[in-house]
Amino acid sequence: MRVIDTRVDAGEGIIRGSYWLPGNGPIVNWISNLFGPEEEFIIVVDSGKEQDIIDRFFRIGYFKIRGFNNFKISDLKEEWVKPTILKFNTLK
Repeated sequence: MRVIDTRVDAGEGIIRGSYWLPGNGPIVNWISNLFGPEEEFIIVVDSGKEQDIIDRFFRIGYFKIRGFNNFKISDLKEEWVKPTILKFNTLK
C-alpha cells in the first residue's frame, strides 16, 4: 500500500516511506507514471481538499484509495523526514 502525501506545504516534513506529490501540481501525471491503477493508496491531504484529490485519482482510473487522514497533520505522532537538498558547486 502506497502513502501519497498531497499536502502543498511539507515544511513540517513528510511521513517516512511516503511519496510527496503536492496536490496543487500535476499529481495525476506523477501518479500514473509511478504507480499502476491496481495499487492501493492512503492519501495524506490538506483539510478541505479530500474530495478534489480523490476525484483526480478517479478520473485517471485509480480507484483503490483505502483512506485519507481525517485529522490535523500536526497531531500525527510520527517520525518525520526532513527533505535534504544537496548543492553541487561543481560537476566533474
